[in-house]
Amino acid sequence: MQKMPDTDIQLEGYSDRRGDEDTNMALSSERLVSVRNELVRAGIDESRIHMNAFGEQQFASRPGELEAYTFDRRVVIRFDYLTPASKSPVALTESASAL
Repeated sequence: MQKMPDTDIQLEGYSDRRGDEDTNMALSSERLVSVRNELVRAGIDESRIHMNAFGEQQFASRPGELEAYTFDRRVVIRFDYLTPASKSPVALTESASAL
């Protein structure tokens, strides 16, 4: 990331479908903070990290598939290359990690 100063990181946090909406939003936010803290500890400037919590949206599992709920509890990491002139994203790469 130090060699790519025009790249920002977008973090999207999710939870599984169990629990109420407020609790799930809080869980997805906690996941985001954990990932952000690790990235900052690794030397990435916090101003380059942007976060959005989505709670129980965009499931990977079907209702009742308890083992598959693991895939709903995740943080998606996107790398946005910003053109120096416009500072708008021109490319996205996606990676996911479950917490």
